[in-house]
Amino acid sequence: MFAFIKKVFLILGIILGLLVLIIFTLATMIKQHDPSRPAWIGAGMALLAWILWMKMRSLDRRNAILAGAPPLPIRLVNVDDDVWVHGEIACDNPVQIPYFPLLAVNYSYSVQEQVTTTRTDSNGRTVRETTWVTRESGSDSSPFRIVDGEHFLWLDPAQATFYDQWGDGYQVGVMSYSCTYTPAEGPASAVGVVAEGKQSLIPKEHIPLIVTLKDRPTFLKDAEANEKTLGHFGSTFAFFGFYLAFYGLGRMVEGETAKTDESFSKMGIGFGVFLGVPMVFLLWFIRVFNTLVIFRNRVRETWSQVDVILKQRYDLIPSLVETVRGYMQHERAVLETLGEIRGRAVAGGSSVRIGSEKDMVGGIIRLIALAENYPELKASQMYLKMGDEITALEEKIAHARANYNNAVTELNTQIGVFPERIVAGLFGIGESQLFAAELDAMSVPRISLGNT
Repeated sequence: MFAFIKKVFLILGIILGLLVLIIFTLATMIKQHDPSRPAWIGAGMALLAWILWMKMRSLDRRNAILAGAPPLPIRLVNVDDDVWVHGEIACDNPVQIPYFPLLAVNYSYSVQEQVTTTRTDSNGRTVRETTWVTRESGSDSSPFRIVDGEHFLWLDPAQATFYDQWGDGYQVGVMSYSCTYTPAEGPASAVGVVAEGKQSLIPKEHIPLIVTLKDRPTFLKDAEANEKTLGHFGSTFAFFGFYLAFYGLGRMVEGETAKTDESFSKMGIGFGVFLGVPMVFLLWFIRVFNTLVIFRNRVRETWSQVDVILKQRYDLIPSLVETVRGYMQHERAVLETLGEIRGRAVAGGSSVRIGSEKDMVGGIIRLIALAENYPELKASQMYLKMGDEITALEEKIAHARANYNNAVTELNTQIGVFPERIVAGLFGIGESQLFAAELDAMSVPRISLGNT
Protein backbone atom coordinates (compact mmCIF):
# COMPACT_ATOMS: atom_id res chain seq x y z
CA MET A 1 0.00 0.00 0.00
CA PHE A 2 2.84 2.39 0.84
CA ALA A 3 4.47 1.74 -2.55
CA PHE A 4 1.13 2.41 -4.28
CA ILE A 5 0.62 5.74 -2.43
CA LYS A 6 4.23 6.72 -3.15
CA LYS A 7 3.79 6.09 -6.88
CA VAL A 8 0.51 8.06 -6.98
CA PHE A 9 2.15 11.08 -5.31
CA LEU A 10 5.12 10.78 -7.66
CA ILE A 11 2.84 10.85 -10.72
CA LEU A 12 0.86 13.80 -9.33
CA GLY A 13 4.08 15.65 -8.54
CA ILE A 14 5.37 15.17 -12.08
CA ILE A 15 2.08 16.39 -13.57
CA LEU A 16 1.95 19.47 -11.33
CA GLY A 17 5.57 20.27 -12.10
CA LEU A 18 4.91 20.07 -15.82
CA LEU A 19 1.85 22.27 -15.46
CA VAL A 20 3.91 24.94 -13.70
CA LEU A 21 6.48 24.82 -16.50
CA ILE A 22 3.73 25.12 -19.09
CA ILE A 23 2.26 28.19 -17.36
CA PHE A 24 5.64 29.92 -17.27
CA THR A 25 6.18 29.04 -20.93
CA LEU A 26 2.80 30.46 -21.86
CA ALA A 27 3.56 33.70 -20.03
CA THR A 28 6.03 34.65 -22.74
CA MET A 29 3.77 33.51 -25.58
CA ILE A 30 0.67 35.44 -24.57
CA LYS A 31 2.42 38.80 -24.78
CA GLN A 32 2.98 38.20 -28.49
CA HIS A 33 -0.79 38.78 -29.05
CA ASP A 34 -0.88 35.81 -31.44
CA PRO A 35 -3.50 33.28 -30.24
CA SER A 36 -2.42 30.64 -32.77
CA ARG A 37 1.23 30.57 -31.65
CA PRO A 38 0.73 28.10 -28.73
CA ALA A 39 -1.34 25.83 -30.98
CA TRP A 40 1.37 25.64 -33.64
CA ILE A 41 4.12 25.11 -31.08
CA GLY A 42 2.04 22.41 -29.37
CA ALA A 43 1.36 20.65 -32.67
CA GLY A 44 5.07 20.69 -33.45
CA MET A 45 5.93 19.23 -30.04
CA ALA A 46 3.27 16.51 -30.43
CA LEU A 47 4.71 15.62 -33.85
CA LEU A 48 8.20 15.48 -32.35
CA ALA A 49 6.88 13.18 -29.59
CA TRP A 50 5.43 10.84 -32.23
CA ILE A 51 8.76 10.77 -34.11
CA LEU A 52 10.66 9.99 -30.89
CA TRP A 53 8.25 7.18 -30.02
CA MET A 54 8.56 5.68 -33.50
CA LYS A 55 12.34 5.80 -33.18
CA MET A 56 12.09 4.21 -29.73
CA ARG A 57 9.89 1.44 -31.15
CA SER A 58 12.45 0.83 -33.91
CA LEU A 59 15.29 0.65 -31.37
CA ASP A 60 13.22 -1.67 -29.20
CA ARG A 61 12.76 -4.13 -32.08
CA ARG A 62 16.44 -3.96 -32.98
CA ASN A 63 17.57 -4.40 -29.37
CA ALA A 64 15.28 -7.41 -28.96
CA ILE A 65 16.86 -9.01 -32.04
CA LEU A 66 20.39 -8.32 -30.80
CA ALA A 67 19.60 -9.60 -27.29
CA GLY A 68 18.20 -12.80 -28.82
CA ALA A 69 21.53 -13.69 -30.46
CA PRO A 70 23.56 -15.89 -28.07
CA PRO A 71 27.25 -15.26 -27.32
CA LEU A 72 29.24 -18.27 -28.53
CA PRO A 73 32.90 -19.18 -28.99
CA ILE A 74 33.63 -19.21 -32.70
CA ARG A 75 34.56 -22.92 -32.59
CA LEU A 76 30.96 -23.78 -31.61
CA VAL A 77 29.05 -21.79 -34.25
CA ASN A 78 27.05 -23.47 -37.00
CA VAL A 79 25.74 -22.29 -40.38
CA ASP A 80 22.74 -19.92 -40.10
CA ASP A 81 23.33 -19.28 -36.39
CA ASP A 82 22.66 -15.70 -35.34
CA VAL A 83 25.39 -15.17 -32.76
CA TRP A 84 27.55 -12.70 -30.91
CA VAL A 85 31.28 -13.40 -31.21
CA HIS A 86 34.15 -11.71 -29.42
CA GLY A 87 37.84 -11.75 -30.21
CA GLU A 88 40.77 -9.84 -31.65
CA ILE A 89 40.68 -7.92 -34.92
CA ALA A 90 43.06 -9.26 -37.57
CA CYS A 91 43.45 -7.52 -40.93
CA ASP A 92 45.88 -8.53 -43.69
CA ASN A 93 45.61 -5.21 -45.58
CA PRO A 94 44.66 -2.42 -43.17
CA VAL A 95 43.91 0.99 -44.65
CA GLN A 96 45.87 4.15 -43.86
CA ILE A 97 43.78 7.11 -42.68
CA PRO A 98 44.72 10.29 -44.63
CA TYR A 99 46.44 12.95 -42.49
CA PHE A 100 46.70 10.50 -39.55
CA PRO A 101 49.43 7.94 -38.76
CA LEU A 102 46.75 5.32 -38.05
CA LEU A 103 45.86 1.95 -39.58
CA ALA A 104 42.22 0.87 -39.54
CA VAL A 105 39.74 -1.64 -40.93
CA ASN A 106 37.14 1.10 -41.37
CA TYR A 107 37.35 4.89 -41.20
CA SER A 108 35.80 8.18 -42.24
CA TYR A 109 37.58 11.56 -42.14
CA SER A 110 37.00 15.20 -42.95
CA VAL A 111 39.12 18.31 -43.45
CA GLN A 112 37.53 21.66 -42.59
CA GLU A 113 38.73 25.23 -43.08
CA GLN A 114 37.84 28.17 -40.89
CA VAL A 115 36.50 30.88 -43.18
CA THR A 116 35.74 34.47 -42.15
CA THR A 117 33.30 36.52 -44.21
CA THR A 118 31.85 40.03 -43.88
CA ARG A 119 28.37 41.25 -44.67
CA THR A 120 26.25 44.33 -44.09
CA ASP A 121 23.17 43.91 -41.90
CA SER A 122 19.84 45.73 -42.24
CA ASN A 123 21.14 48.64 -40.14
CA GLY A 124 24.12 49.23 -42.41
CA ARG A 125 26.65 47.79 -39.98
CA THR A 126 29.48 45.50 -41.10
CA VAL A 127 29.26 42.08 -39.50
CA ARG A 128 32.08 39.52 -39.49
CA GLU A 129 31.08 35.84 -39.40
CA THR A 130 33.34 32.82 -38.93
CA THR A 131 32.24 29.38 -40.12
CA TRP A 132 33.82 25.99 -40.76
CA VAL A 133 33.66 24.79 -44.38
CA THR A 134 34.34 21.15 -45.32
CA ARG A 135 37.11 21.02 -47.90
CA GLU A 136 37.70 17.29 -48.07
CA SER A 137 36.13 14.09 -46.75
CA GLY A 138 36.22 10.39 -47.43
CA SER A 139 36.05 6.86 -46.08
CA ASP A 140 37.56 3.46 -46.76
CA SER A 141 37.63 -0.05 -45.31
CA SER A 142 39.23 -3.46 -45.67
CA PRO A 143 37.95 -7.01 -44.96
CA PHE A 144 39.07 -8.35 -41.60
CA ARG A 145 38.67 -11.26 -39.19
CA ILE A 146 37.47 -11.67 -35.63
CA VAL A 147 39.91 -14.19 -34.14
CA ASP A 148 39.02 -16.34 -31.13
CA GLY A 149 41.92 -18.65 -30.31
CA GLU A 150 42.56 -20.87 -33.33
CA HIS A 151 39.22 -20.03 -34.93
CA PHE A 152 38.05 -16.94 -36.81
CA LEU A 153 35.24 -15.43 -38.89
CA TRP A 154 35.63 -13.00 -41.81
CA LEU A 155 33.63 -9.77 -41.95
CA ASP A 156 32.99 -7.52 -44.94
CA PRO A 157 32.95 -3.85 -43.78
CA ALA A 158 30.67 -2.92 -46.69
CA GLN A 159 27.93 -5.07 -45.12
CA ALA A 160 28.54 -4.00 -41.52
CA THR A 161 27.41 -1.13 -39.32
CA PHE A 162 30.16 0.12 -37.00
CA TYR A 163 29.42 1.43 -33.50
CA ASP A 164 31.58 2.96 -30.77
CA GLN A 165 34.46 3.77 -33.11
CA TRP A 166 37.46 5.68 -31.88
CA GLY A 167 37.89 9.34 -32.76
CA ASP A 168 40.88 11.60 -33.30
CA GLY A 169 41.48 15.15 -34.47
CA TYR A 170 43.80 18.13 -34.49
CA GLN A 171 43.96 21.68 -35.81
CA VAL A 172 46.71 23.45 -37.72
CA GLY A 173 46.09 27.16 -38.26
CA VAL A 174 42.71 27.54 -39.93
CA MET A 175 42.56 23.86 -40.94
CA SER A 176 40.91 21.18 -38.79
CA TYR A 177 41.38 17.42 -39.32
CA SER A 178 39.12 14.77 -37.72
CA CYS A 179 38.37 11.08 -38.14
CA THR A 180 36.46 8.17 -36.65
CA TYR A 181 37.79 4.65 -37.12
CA THR A 182 37.92 1.03 -36.01
CA PRO A 183 41.57 0.15 -35.41
CA ALA A 184 43.30 -2.65 -37.32
CA GLU A 185 44.01 -4.54 -34.11
CA GLY A 186 42.48 -4.88 -30.67
CA PRO A 187 39.39 -6.49 -29.11
CA ALA A 188 35.98 -6.22 -30.79
CA SER A 189 32.57 -7.86 -30.76
CA ALA A 190 30.30 -8.61 -33.69
CA VAL A 191 26.78 -9.92 -34.18
CA GLY A 192 25.42 -11.44 -37.37
CA VAL A 193 24.57 -14.73 -39.10
CA VAL A 194 27.14 -17.46 -39.81
CA ALA A 195 27.43 -17.97 -43.57
CA GLU A 196 27.88 -21.23 -45.51
CA GLY A 197 31.24 -22.81 -44.78
CA LYS A 198 31.34 -21.27 -41.28
CA GLN A 199 34.04 -18.85 -42.48
CA SER A 200 32.25 -15.50 -42.33
CA LEU A 201 29.62 -13.47 -40.53
CA ILE A 202 26.98 -11.73 -42.64
CA PRO A 203 23.68 -9.83 -42.28
CA LYS A 204 20.64 -11.90 -43.15
CA GLU A 205 16.95 -11.00 -43.25
CA HIS A 206 16.16 -9.11 -40.02
CA ILE A 207 19.56 -9.85 -38.40
CA PRO A 208 22.03 -6.98 -39.00
CA LEU A 209 25.80 -7.24 -39.06
CA ILE A 210 27.11 -4.97 -36.31
CA VAL A 211 30.69 -4.41 -35.18
CA THR A 212 31.41 -2.71 -31.86
CA LEU A 213 34.49 -2.11 -29.74
CA LYS A 214 32.39 -2.75 -26.63
CA ASP A 215 31.60 -6.16 -25.21
CA ARG A 216 28.09 -7.54 -25.70
CA PRO A 217 26.65 -6.74 -22.21
CA THR A 218 27.88 -3.14 -22.32
CA PHE A 219 26.59 -2.59 -25.87
CA LEU A 220 23.12 -3.94 -25.04
CA LYS A 221 22.95 -1.98 -21.78
CA ASP A 222 23.80 1.29 -23.54
CA ALA A 223 21.34 0.53 -26.35
CA GLU A 224 18.54 -0.05 -23.84
CA ALA A 225 19.42 3.20 -22.02
CA ASN A 226 19.18 5.12 -25.32
CA GLU A 227 15.78 3.54 -25.99
CA LYS A 228 14.44 4.59 -22.57
CA THR A 229 15.79 8.13 -22.98
CA LEU A 230 13.88 8.52 -26.25
CA GLY A 231 10.71 7.29 -24.53
CA HIS A 232 11.06 9.78 -21.68
CA PHE A 233 11.64 12.69 -24.06
CA GLY A 234 8.69 11.57 -26.18
CA SER A 235 6.36 11.51 -23.17
CA THR A 236 7.50 14.97 -22.05
CA PHE A 237 7.01 16.52 -25.49
CA ALA A 238 3.61 14.82 -25.81
CA PHE A 239 2.38 16.30 -22.51
CA PHE A 240 3.58 19.81 -23.36
CA GLY A 241 2.46 19.53 -26.97
CA PHE A 242 -1.16 18.49 -26.38
CA TYR A 243 -1.66 21.00 -23.60
CA LEU A 244 -0.28 23.88 -25.65
CA ALA A 245 -2.16 22.79 -28.78
CA PHE A 246 -5.53 22.83 -27.00
CA TYR A 247 -4.64 26.00 -25.08
CA GLY A 248 -3.93 27.71 -28.40
CA LEU A 249 -7.16 26.32 -29.83
CA GLY A 250 -9.06 27.87 -26.93
CA ARG A 251 -7.45 31.27 -27.54
CA MET A 252 -8.22 31.03 -31.25
CA VAL A 253 -11.88 30.40 -30.37
CA GLU A 254 -11.84 33.62 -28.34
CA GLY A 255 -10.80 35.47 -31.48
CA GLU A 256 -10.15 39.22 -31.19
CA THR A 257 -10.32 39.19 -27.38
CA ALA A 258 -7.27 36.94 -27.23
CA LYS A 259 -5.25 39.36 -29.38
CA THR A 260 -5.70 42.29 -27.00
CA ASP A 261 -5.93 40.57 -23.62
CA GLU A 262 -2.50 40.04 -22.09
CA SER A 263 -3.86 38.06 -19.13
CA PHE A 264 -4.20 34.29 -19.18
CA SER A 265 -7.04 33.05 -21.34
CA LYS A 266 -9.73 31.28 -19.32
CA MET A 267 -11.00 29.51 -22.40
CA GLY A 268 -7.47 28.51 -23.40
CA ILE A 269 -6.72 27.11 -19.95
CA GLY A 270 -10.08 25.32 -19.97
CA PHE A 271 -9.37 23.73 -23.34
CA GLY A 272 -5.88 22.75 -22.19
CA VAL A 273 -6.99 21.20 -18.89
CA PHE A 274 -10.25 19.55 -19.96
CA LEU A 275 -9.21 18.49 -23.49
CA GLY A 276 -5.42 18.50 -23.65
CA VAL A 277 -4.68 16.64 -20.40
CA PRO A 278 -7.33 13.90 -21.04
CA MET A 279 -5.89 13.49 -24.54
CA VAL A 280 -2.46 12.90 -23.00
CA PHE A 281 -3.88 10.24 -20.68
CA LEU A 282 -5.71 8.61 -23.59
CA LEU A 283 -2.43 8.55 -25.48
CA TRP A 284 -0.73 7.07 -22.41
CA PHE A 285 -3.45 4.39 -22.18
CA ILE A 286 -2.94 3.41 -25.82
CA ARG A 287 0.84 3.39 -25.40
CA VAL A 288 0.65 1.16 -22.29
CA PHE A 289 -1.66 -1.27 -24.11
CA ASN A 290 0.63 -1.41 -27.14
CA THR A 291 3.64 -1.94 -24.86
CA LEU A 292 1.93 -4.83 -23.07
CA VAL A 293 1.03 -6.43 -26.40
CA ILE A 294 4.65 -6.05 -27.57
CA PHE A 295 5.91 -7.64 -24.34
CA ARG A 296 3.41 -10.50 -24.64
CA ASN A 297 4.39 -11.14 -28.26
CA ARG A 298 8.06 -11.01 -27.28
CA VAL A 299 7.44 -13.74 -24.70
CA ARG A 300 5.87 -15.87 -27.43
CA GLU A 301 8.70 -15.15 -29.87
CA THR A 302 11.44 -15.93 -27.35
CA TRP A 303 9.65 -19.15 -26.37
CA SER A 304 9.54 -20.20 -30.03
CA GLN A 305 13.32 -19.68 -30.15
CA VAL A 306 13.74 -21.84 -27.05
CA ASP A 307 11.45 -24.48 -28.51
CA VAL A 308 13.43 -24.72 -31.76
CA ILE A 309 16.71 -25.31 -29.89
CA LEU A 310 15.06 -27.80 -27.49
CA LYS A 311 13.83 -29.81 -30.48
CA GLN A 312 17.37 -29.85 -31.86
CA ARG A 313 18.53 -31.29 -28.55
CA TYR A 314 15.70 -33.86 -28.54
CA ASP A 315 16.78 -34.94 -32.04
CA LEU A 316 20.39 -35.32 -30.87
CA ILE A 317 19.72 -37.39 -27.74
CA PRO A 318 18.79 -40.69 -29.54
CA SER A 319 22.08 -40.54 -31.48
CA LEU A 320 23.98 -39.79 -28.27
CA VAL A 321 22.33 -42.71 -26.48
CA GLU A 322 23.08 -45.10 -29.35
CA THR A 323 26.71 -43.94 -29.43
CA VAL A 324 27.34 -44.64 -25.76
CA ARG A 325 25.14 -47.75 -25.45
CA GLY A 326 27.80 -50.12 -26.77
CA TYR A 327 30.36 -48.89 -24.25
CA MET A 328 28.17 -48.42 -21.16
CA GLN A 329 26.72 -51.91 -20.77
CA HIS A 330 26.02 -51.44 -17.07
CA GLU A 331 24.36 -48.03 -17.29
CA ARG A 332 21.17 -48.97 -19.13
CA ALA A 333 18.95 -47.45 -16.43
CA VAL A 334 20.49 -44.01 -17.04
CA LEU A 335 19.98 -44.34 -20.81
CA GLU A 336 16.39 -45.52 -20.42
CA THR A 337 15.58 -42.68 -18.00
CA LEU A 338 17.02 -40.11 -20.39
CA GLY A 339 14.98 -41.63 -23.22
CA GLU A 340 11.79 -41.46 -21.14
CA ILE A 341 12.36 -37.80 -20.28
CA ARG A 342 12.99 -37.04 -23.93
CA GLY A 343 9.82 -38.86 -25.04
CA ARG A 344 7.71 -37.03 -22.47
CA ALA A 345 9.10 -33.66 -23.51
CA VAL A 346 8.62 -34.30 -27.25
CA ALA A 347 5.00 -35.39 -26.76
CA GLY A 348 4.06 -32.55 -24.39
CA GLY A 349 3.40 -28.87 -24.81
CA SER A 350 5.34 -25.86 -23.54
CA SER A 351 4.38 -26.41 -19.88
CA VAL A 352 5.54 -30.06 -20.04
CA ARG A 353 8.85 -29.05 -21.62
CA ILE A 354 9.39 -26.38 -19.00
CA GLY A 355 8.64 -28.94 -16.28
CA SER A 356 10.94 -31.55 -17.84
CA GLU A 357 13.93 -29.28 -18.34
CA LYS A 358 15.48 -29.78 -14.91
CA ASP A 359 15.27 -33.58 -15.26
CA MET A 360 16.64 -33.37 -18.81
CA VAL A 361 19.68 -31.31 -17.79
CA GLY A 362 20.25 -33.56 -14.77
CA GLY A 363 20.10 -36.68 -16.97
CA ILE A 364 22.63 -35.28 -19.47
CA ILE A 365 24.98 -34.24 -16.66
CA ARG A 366 24.76 -37.73 -15.14
CA LEU A 367 25.40 -39.39 -18.51
CA ILE A 368 28.46 -37.24 -19.15
CA ALA A 369 29.80 -37.91 -15.64
CA LEU A 370 29.48 -41.67 -16.18
CA ALA A 371 31.24 -41.41 -19.55
CA GLU A 372 34.40 -40.30 -17.74
CA ASN A 373 34.81 -43.93 -16.60
CA TYR A 374 35.08 -45.23 -20.19
CA PRO A 375 38.36 -44.19 -21.86
CA GLU A 376 37.49 -45.92 -25.15
CA LEU A 377 34.21 -44.01 -25.34
CA LYS A 378 35.96 -40.68 -24.68
CA ALA A 379 38.36 -41.44 -27.52
CA SER A 380 35.54 -42.17 -30.00
CA GLN A 381 35.41 -39.61 -32.81
CA MET A 382 31.62 -39.81 -32.92
CA TYR A 383 31.45 -39.10 -29.21
CA LEU A 384 33.86 -36.18 -29.55
CA LYS A 385 31.80 -34.73 -32.40
CA MET A 386 28.60 -35.04 -30.40
CA GLY A 387 30.38 -33.44 -27.48
CA ASP A 388 30.87 -30.25 -29.48
CA GLU A 389 27.29 -30.36 -30.77
CA ILE A 390 25.67 -30.82 -27.38
CA THR A 391 27.96 -28.22 -25.79
CA ALA A 392 26.91 -25.67 -28.43
CA LEU A 393 23.24 -26.59 -27.94
CA GLU A 394 23.47 -26.22 -24.17
CA GLU A 395 25.10 -22.81 -24.59
CA LYS A 396 22.28 -21.76 -26.93
CA ILE A 397 19.58 -23.20 -24.66
CA ALA A 398 21.01 -21.43 -21.60
CA HIS A 399 21.04 -18.14 -23.49
CA ALA A 400 17.58 -18.64 -25.00
CA ARG A 401 16.21 -19.63 -21.59
CA ALA A 402 17.67 -16.49 -20.00
CA ASN A 403 16.33 -14.38 -22.88
CA TYR A 404 12.86 -15.93 -22.46
CA ASN A 405 12.93 -15.40 -18.69
CA ASN A 406 13.95 -11.77 -19.20
CA ALA A 407 10.97 -11.28 -21.52
CA VAL A 408 8.64 -12.98 -19.01
CA THR A 409 10.00 -10.88 -16.14
CA GLU A 410 9.59 -7.71 -18.19
CA LEU A 411 5.95 -8.58 -18.97
CA ASN A 412 5.11 -9.73 -15.44
CA THR A 413 6.70 -6.64 -13.90
CA GLN A 414 4.76 -4.34 -16.23
CA ILE A 415 1.51 -6.15 -15.42
CA GLY A 416 2.19 -6.13 -11.69
CA VAL A 417 2.56 -2.36 -11.18
CA PHE A 418 -0.10 0.34 -10.96
CA PRO A 419 -1.65 1.75 -13.11
CA GLU A 420 -0.48 -0.60 -15.89
CA ARG A 421 -2.16 -3.47 -14.02
CA ILE A 422 -5.56 -1.89 -14.75
CA VAL A 423 -4.90 -1.81 -18.50
CA ALA A 424 -3.69 -5.44 -18.45
CA GLY A 425 -6.79 -6.52 -16.52
CA LEU A 426 -9.15 -4.76 -18.92
CA PHE A 427 -7.74 -6.63 -21.90
CA GLY A 428 -7.02 -9.97 -20.24
CA ILE A 429 -3.23 -9.84 -20.56
CA GLY A 430 -1.94 -12.23 -17.88
CA GLU A 431 1.42 -13.20 -16.46
CA SER A 432 3.61 -15.90 -18.01
CA GLN A 433 5.55 -18.79 -16.49
CA LEU A 434 9.31 -18.61 -15.99
CA PHE A 435 11.35 -21.37 -17.60
CA ALA A 436 13.52 -23.12 -14.99
CA ALA A 437 15.36 -19.97 -13.97
CA GLU A 438 17.40 -21.92 -11.42
CA LEU A 439 19.12 -23.75 -14.31
CA ASP A 440 20.97 -20.57 -15.28
CA ALA A 441 23.46 -21.42 -12.53
CA MET A 442 23.97 -24.98 -13.90
CA SER A 443 26.09 -25.99 -16.85
CA VAL A 444 26.52 -29.20 -18.78
CA PRO A 445 30.16 -30.34 -18.66
CA ARG A 446 31.93 -30.68 -21.98
CA ILE A 447 31.98 -34.28 -23.20
CA SER A 448 34.45 -33.51 -25.97
CA LEU A 449 37.85 -34.03 -24.40
CA GLY A 450 39.71 -34.02 -27.67
CA ASN A 451 39.05 -30.31 -28.29
CA THR A 452 39.47 -27.31 -26.02
